[in-house]
Amino acid sequence: MYISKDGDVFAFIPIIGDQDWLQPGASPVAYKILIVIEIVAIIYNTIFASLAIGIWRESSVFHQNMINLGVVLYFNAYLHLVSRSILFLVQFKLLLPNGKIVSETFATLPNIIIIMASVVRTYQGSTVMILFGSFVIERIFATIFINDYEQKSRCWISYLLITTTVLVSSGITVSRTFNSAVVTTKIFNTIQYAYAFIPSMIGVAIVFYNYRRLNRILLSPRYSLGTKFQLQENMRAFKFLVFCMFWAVISIAVAGAIIQCMDLHRDDLSTVTLCGAAFETATTVIYALSVSTTFFSIREWTAAMRAKGARIFLCRQHHPVSEDEAAPRQHPSLKGKRAETESDIYFVDLAVSWSKRLQAIEATRRKS
Repeated sequence: MYISKDGDVFAFIPIIGDQDWLQPGASPVAYKILIVIEIVAIIYNTIFASLAIGIWRESSVFHQNMINLGVVLYFNAYLHLVSRSILFLVQFKLLLPNGKIVSETFATLPNIIIIMASVVRTYQGSTVMILFGSFVIERIFATIFINDYEQKSRCWISYLLITTTVLVSSGITVSRTFNSAVVTTKIFNTIQYAYAFIPSMIGVAIVFYNYRRLNRILLSPRYSLGTKFQLQENMRAFKFLVFCMFWAVISIAVAGAIIQCMDLHRDDLSTVTLCGAAFETATTVIYALSVSTTFFSIREWTAAMRAKGARIFLCRQHHPVSEDEAAPRQHPSLKGKRAETESDIYFVDLAVSWSKRLQAIEATRRKS
């Protein structure tokens, strides 16, 4: 993907078109509106990721493998911010590529900065889409190793998925940036869409499979408490993954539709430019919505985010109170009792939850 005008300037940047190509009238206004929406979405996503990444890393809701994947997802918000900030300067003519492609002066500092920003932006977009599939694959492994998945770390699963994501994204980035017209681009695009789409379809099947399995296992005395707990956690995790699967499909559909429109109107430079801006805006908004909705699908994380927001708000209004002033010192024995009490409360709540579920299942069976 590149911007090329009159054959004078050649720069490998993921912006198709030029705002100078826009026809007078509504096109420039629509172009600027798309850019403003994208900027707002990037700012929101960066702030949200900064607040959420700490909650995610310290969470004990999910397995460490899923936590590792989530950290990569949130870190991509910073890559997005840096790369698009540079490319915004290009779009608004504040940073211009210079030198002809056949000229020795092409390797100038502005061109190098623009190309690096292009590479990072393309890599970031591909990584986010592929990570949705990686989340689902991690839960597939959790279903396969359900008997002892929580007892064993199996960090190789997340390392394997992250490595695969990086390799595929890197291949897509190099192909799209420097070889946009060759067969390798189509191959990598197919791999990207397959990696995001196929696990989503498998994930839907596993949701129904685990739900039926949960109902059966809860009534059976043969399974251990740990197995029942792990399966219930699987169902809780798939509530999170439903949003991942939804946004993966939406992302593929929207991006594909915009690219198809662009291919059909390649001779209309104004339409091509608007489609390029629409592609960036749509993928950015989808990224921001996917990160937010998946995070807020977990009740504990929602409460933690509210508490963090309240602390930030109070710190701005009042003098921050130190931890020593805020809470009296506790004797070590009291801390141990407090931990035991919290554990007792947790397992009592868990037992009550299972009892209600068993009663509901028994009532359904009696009616049938």
